[in-house]
Amino acid sequence: TTLKTLPPPTKAMLDIEFEYPGLPHPCYDTMTLTLPSCTWTSERTAQTPFQTQPTDTLQKAATGMLVYPNPAKSSVTVNYDYGYASDINRSIVLYDMTGRLITNMEVKDVTGAVTINTSELPGGSYIVGMREQGRMVEVGHLTITH
Repeated sequence: TTLKTLPPPTKAMLDIEFEYPGLPHPCYDTMTLTLPSCTWTSERTAQTPFQTQPTDTLQKAATGMLVYPNPAKSSVTVNYDYGYASDINRSIVLYDMTGRLITNMEVKDVTGAVTINTSELPGGSYIVGMREQGRMVEVGHLTITH
């Protein structure tokens, strides 16, 4: 047996993609949960037919995105970190609240920043995200005011 400990406070961020009846596009939300500290003793070593995940799969958990200023007036900066190097398709995207794609900026670097001109966009709420191979890996909310 092995003593396992989850250090306090542990936070888990969940990116949720869901379908809402009547809407022709998926909806996105991000939720942060604070988990209590806990300790447990494993009763046995897990035996599974699956192989160990490659390092790059484990590194995907280290992605991050910072959107500022928020609310934005004439432009917004999106700092991104995909967590690992890869040749796969990556982009920073901006959607309006109807799910219409407003901006799709392809990025090649693991980390960096892009600036999105918001001066011509109507004021309101938008979804900004990091896409990888067509899948959202980070999602955030942006408010535009003029």
